[in-house]
Amino acid sequence: MKTDQTRPRRLSREPSSVRTAVLPPALAEPELSEIGQLLTREITKLSIEASTATRHALDHARDRAFRDGADETDHSLGQTILEEEAALAEQCATRLASYRHALKRLQDGSYGTCEQCQQRIHPQRLLAIPRATQCLDCASRRSRKRPA
Repeated sequence: MKTDQTRPRRLSREPSSVRTAVLPPALAEPELSEIGQLLTREITKLSIEASTATRHALDHARDRAFRDGADETDHSLGQTILEEEAALAEQCATRLASYRHALKRLQDGSYGTCEQCQQRIHPQRLLAIPRATQCLDCASRRSRKRPA
């Protein structure tokens, strides 16, 4: 029995720059058009949500300023509500900015290209998350680097 027949064959370890990556297919024009419409609808919806959340936070803050006879519990509850409304407004504004950024990329032709590595983002990822600006690999690396 020969020795090389009993041992598993070792795979060569080439540097990642030497490997040839298979690019996913690009999105077709009808899909891009559909994504553009979806992004526009989401921008409209989030604009309304962000505006409403901001208005509620400001109204609550104004109402708190004019409230007489409130005890410590009322103040604490009011502060909690104000913080939650402000956080909701901030989340809406952040999501709105990401959708606007994706629409801008769609309009300038850079949509579907990872902002990190410049490779094409897989169409299934873009269809699932239209505002995605990174490929799955770069997004995974980014999420692992974030502190918990």
